[in-house]
Amino acid sequence: MDRKRIALVGYGNVGKALVDMLAEVDPEGKRFVFSAVCSRSIGVASLKDLAPGKVVRKLKGNKGDAHAYSPEERVREVKSYLREADYDILVEATSADYDTAEPALSYITTALDRGIDVVTCNKGPIALHLKDLQEAASRSNASLKFESTVMDGTPVFSLFKSLPPVRLKRIRGVFNSTTGLIIDTMRDGKNFDAGLKRAKAVGMTETDPVNDLSGMDAAAKLVILCTALAGHDLKLSEVRREQITEESLKRLLAKHKSDKCVRIRQVATADFEKREFGVALEVLKPEDMLFSCTGASNAAIFSMDLFAEMVIAERDPTLRETAFGIYSDIVDLYSRDTCYY
Repeated sequence: MDRKRIALVGYGNVGKALVDMLAEVDPEGKRFVFSAVCSRSIGVASLKDLAPGKVVRKLKGNKGDAHAYSPEERVREVKSYLREADYDILVEATSADYDTAEPALSYITTALDRGIDVVTCNKGPIALHLKDLQEAASRSNASLKFESTVMDGTPVFSLFKSLPPVRLKRIRGVFNSTTGLIIDTMRDGKNFDAGLKRAKAVGMTETDPVNDLSGMDAAAKLVILCTALAGHDLKLSEVRREQITEESLKRLLAKHKSDKCVRIRQVATADFEKREFGVALEVLKPEDMLFSCTGASNAAIFSMDLFAEMVIAERDPTLRETAFGIYSDIVDLYSRDTCYY
């Protein structure tokens, strides 16, 4: 059986969770092996098609190119590897940048231009440049997959691929786990910082938590859904965002303190008929399908012309669920001709 060689760029929480998952399902590398793992701390660690079960131990003794110290040098080092090395798939798992999408955008385009398949969980490049990246993939006959950019490993994009053509009328969802954890922690009588600490402990926060609290994370996910599922040319700047602060949450929680039958959540909404797109705090009633979102849970409601409402939800996701989204994309790429289950 032909093994597929993975170049993993980004060895933070998600990257490590992916390595652990592949070590669990394919420890001997019968299906997938790692050509390299690249990160800001280790540069490029060449693994020479190493089985997943051996990666963690190998990386402990491999610090990459000791001559590349600055972030700029690290980026050049990774780009050079992606341009020249032999690998079958790029898994891009670096931090999101919502201004330029770099350096992830360059990593992805470098691989696609070579006809190499790409799987990413990075919302920056997909929210800002999805159509351009899809065109680049089409030109080189490569694939670009990004299931884990929205709702972790929940099969949203793959599910819609299996549906007949539909026209989306509205998307409404709870997409940010950090704000959910903060709100529930404060409702339990603890402070804002305790909630943020709780979210960081389980790896739910963005690299910069401001992106969670400003609504940027949820807005990016909304843009990706609108672009990928509805073909809507929505820009991040066109999504209205409500900033969440400790004081704004205190006021809202105090207002509804005596009402146990409400839940406060950061909700993202795209109304295609009204052409309204936004992220804001909402007070949810039990009859609202999003009311079920407790803790870190996420859910999305899709209203369509041929289907009244479809609800997709995930209960208390962790980094493992994000890794599962990447894993499912990898398997989907290579299960067409060979069964990898």
